[in-house]
Amino acid sequence: MALIYDKLYVVNFGDCKGIGRCGTCHVRLPEDAEETLLIRSGNEPNTLGKMTGVLPTSRLSCHMPIDERLHALRVEIMQDEEPGLY
Repeated sequence: MALIYDKLYVVNFGDCKGIGRCGTCHVRLPEDAEETLLIRSGNEPNTLGKMTGVLPTSRLSCHMPIDERLHALRVEIMQDEEPGLY
């Protein structure tokens, strides 16, 4: 979430500022993403469970650690169920 928030201007993105409760930082990872990137943590499973348009590759970007696994990773930023590829 921090990388997207700092580098791109996405309206209403990250409203809860990273505590995993609002779901506005919903992203979808590629089907071939590293399995460890798909492991949900904290409030994430509960929040995603209340949302529509969630797939097995969905994550809340605020719960994804910034590390080398994100290098060159392309994600879809989900807003109002309409993806924007970044």
